[in-house]
Amino acid sequence: MRAAVPTSGAGRAAEMGATSAGSSRSVVAVTPGTAPPIEPRALGGDLRLRAATDADIDEIVELSVEAHGAPDAAAVRPLLAGDAGPEHWTVVTDGDRVVSTCVLLRRTLTLDGVELPVGQPEYVATRPTHQRRGLIRAQFEEHHRRSEAAGDLLQLVIGIPHFYRRLGYEYALEHPATHVIGHEPPVVPEGWSVDDATPEDLPELRRLHEAAQAASQVRLRRTEADWRLLLDHHHEWDEQIIVVRDGDQLRGWGRLQTYEGGDEVYLGDVGVDSVQAGSAVLAGAIARTAPFALAVMDRPGTPFEATVAAHGVRNADGHALFVRAPDPVALLDRLRPALGARLAASPFAQEQGALDLSMYASGIRLTYQDGEVSAVEGLEGLEDPLDEGEVGVAPDAVATLVCGRFGASGLAARADDVGLGRHRPLMDVLFPRLRADVVDPI
Repeated sequence: MRAAVPTSGAGRAAEMGATSAGSSRSVVAVTPGTAPPIEPRALGGDLRLRAATDADIDEIVELSVEAHGAPDAAAVRPLLAGDAGPEHWTVVTDGDRVVSTCVLLRRTLTLDGVELPVGQPEYVATRPTHQRRGLIRAQFEEHHRRSEAAGDLLQLVIGIPHFYRRLGYEYALEHPATHVIGHEPPVVPEGWSVDDATPEDLPELRRLHEAAQAASQVRLRRTEADWRLLLDHHHEWDEQIIVVRDGDQLRGWGRLQTYEGGDEVYLGDVGVDSVQAGSAVLAGAIARTAPFALAVMDRPGTPFEATVAAHGVRNADGHALFVRAPDPVALLDRLRPALGARLAASPFAQEQGALDLSMYASGIRLTYQDGEVSAVEGLEGLEDPLDEGEVGVAPDAVATLVCGRFGASGLAARADDVGLGRHRPLMDVLFPRLRADVVDPI
């Protein structure tokens, strides 16, 4: 979904955003596997879940437009014709008619220098006549199976409030603040220009985007295919990509999106090399969107944050992003390089021992020595770890802990069934608060 900022209710989802400081650690790469084929099954009556085929494309597009608006047609068709062909989409049919659909996209999330393969269910749509019949749950179960079989360590969803918590997700990644531009709007500096982006601008767009993401420890990769889709089709999504130039030098860019029936235009995905360039992007966006109000997604840790702070009024809409961690042991094992680096930079660098995290029904043991986490293994959980002064993390808080939305102590302060006991100092070292820049690639 190409939304620049979160919608307040009925809209499907918001563009993914950010919140604390970057890491220069080299990336530990992984090679995700291939998701297995979708397994067809009956859902009762005439309802049947199966993989989509070329014959379903028009109905999938029709469903997406019905659920999310006309611009979605221009995103769904290129996906179906590209790397996310029909075999990646589940459909539920009622007789010969497609009544619900969803696709599993494959992504890569970098968390403190370690690459994690991620599955992203997207373009979720059900006809009103077939809602509240468990069709989305059935499709997510299938996509979860496929995602896990391919080696994905997390699943990520951008969606309406609460719904995906019922499917095993938690609010684990902070979304950046949304601001409505209120007072003292900026002006484009003398000698600067505001233009539409062209394909020739791609290297500079990518450079500024990657520089913005470098301010965060958690970030979602935008692939070459994502960039092509964005530049080739954004105008079909009621979206503008604007760039600002100081003479011949491209200094910043951003994406402007208008929603059907809305009274605001949204500016997001801003990449700039200075506060001055941020002001130029903001001024250019205001000039292009008048008389509509302009809502802006912040990008903390970047020069644009200072621009927004000077000109924006905070808007409380939006919520964090949904994450599911199906196998916490495998997830933490993959993250051992990051955990070890945190340990090596801490007062625990010369210590050795084992840290047990109880998830109540089960548990995880982290073995560490001399600034390295040498092993991650599963074990039985403690039924009441908090009473014994041990670490307790509810299963539906593990992704939030690992993704660093609050840090260990911050999470314990918010969740009654998360406690750090006598291990609080070590937990704060291993699981600090992290800034996230998880911008939806398309």
